[in-house]
Amino acid sequence: MIAPAHTPIRDAWNKAVRVPKIQSSWVWAENNIHISRRTGAPFPGMYDTSLTPYAREWFDVWDDPNYHEMTTKKGAQIGGTQAAYCCILFSVCNDPDPGLVIMPGADEVKEVSKLRIIPLIEDSPTVAEELTANPDDITHHDYKFRQCFWRLIGSNSPSKLASFPHRFIIYDETDKYKGTIGVEGSVTGLGGQRQNLFWNWFSWKISTPTVPEGYIQRHYKRGDQRQARLPCPNCGGPNSFRWNPNKPAMEEGNQIHWEDNNPATAHLLCRHCETKIFDDGKAEMVANMHWEKTAKPKAKGHASFHAPGLLSPSIKLTFEAAVAKWLSVEGDEADVIDFINGSMGECYEAKPVIDISTESIKKIRDTVRFPRFTIPTPLPVRLLTLCDIQQSYCVYSVWANGPQDAWMVDHGTISVPDDLEDIAEIPFLNEADEEYRIHGEIVDTGYRTAEAYTYCMTHPNAIPIKGDTGDQTRQGAPIRTDDIRQ
Repeated sequence: MIAPAHTPIRDAWNKAVRVPKIQSSWVWAENNIHISRRTGAPFPGMYDTSLTPYAREWFDVWDDPNYHEMTTKKGAQIGGTQAAYCCILFSVCNDPDPGLVIMPGADEVKEVSKLRIIPLIEDSPTVAEELTANPDDITHHDYKFRQCFWRLIGSNSPSKLASFPHRFIIYDETDKYKGTIGVEGSVTGLGGQRQNLFWNWFSWKISTPTVPEGYIQRHYKRGDQRQARLPCPNCGGPNSFRWNPNKPAMEEGNQIHWEDNNPATAHLLCRHCETKIFDDGKAEMVANMHWEKTAKPKAKGHASFHAPGLLSPSIKLTFEAAVAKWLSVEGDEADVIDFINGSMGECYEAKPVIDISTESIKKIRDTVRFPRFTIPTPLPVRLLTLCDIQQSYCVYSVWANGPQDAWMVDHGTISVPDDLEDIAEIPFLNEADEEYRIHGEIVDTGYRTAEAYTYCMTHPNAIPIKGDTGDQTRQGAPIRTDDIRQ
């Protein structure tokens, strides 16, 4: 005999072991986070993702235990930082564990804490209930709640960064961080070490970009590189709000057009049906957008987003306003960089001084061609990394030095010298399938001198060098391959 679907015993059991319904963090934020006018917010009231629907997927990643990292490369006024604050308060009330927010400097910490985060806590009743009875438990740098604590520090505070374990870390405006802090190491490297004790750790890196070699761009490429796809109101075909006026008209990333230097004619040209979409159709496109993964992440559980500035509901970031700003700054490189990086959320790429044809590049490339990370000889070699440090990035190359010849077997750009550690872990195979590792590193100290010497002092295989200019040079102690310690 089959038991009836409902019995008093079964109903009691189901009620006793029922798992509470899990509520999305963005839904919770809309119901519980109040943004008061004293925060300076342009839209005071209850937090509302209908203004920034693209942010909902950031909350979903925060909720998903399959993800441990999120990178958001963004434009100004996009709502990324506000979403991060809401995630902090959600965790305080629903998933309490220690957390950390790292900002570029101590001044930003004090101002943001005083003017934005503390008002959010005090003006949101659900969050305010988590406060302790001691008013001294909330300061500009430390928030002690009933079940957890959160801390805010500047990126140049090594002692504070290394003091406590944290499950959550939010890295705010990472491209403005100093590369290293004292002799301790990189900011993100130290931060990651603070999460080692937590199996469910999560870090979120948020920043406007700088150059293609910058920190946020490099980490964006390590994730699944999600792009915003916005449907055309006419044909429904996916489009994107990218900005690069130097590219041909219908290339990906250049769909904002205007006529006769007149901002009033600014429009998005659909890549599918070539319909002209003006500002009155922008809100509908944003409301119906979705995120598309465009790459396989380098590490499991890493979601990365590119949120261009034109997604913003700000009246300063309409198509017309963006074109007007562009026309006003064009020709002034400093203002152009600020517009591309900050307003548009794109990496700035300077035009080369001398144009090199594709044919010339291929001709040079094909002179000696072999796969990267391979050594094109069975003869014994020593691998040496050369690192040239610039103001905002580093260029490196790895050379296999044989008895008579040398081959460049890897090259690229990194943000900080500490990233050389990742390169040192790469196995290089020769024609006899013998494995080699980096034997030594030579690091230029012309720029970011303290950072370069700090790296060399903490890595015994690294040697600092300083270039010389002029008609004469000074003879120093010779450096031989055998002198490089293994």
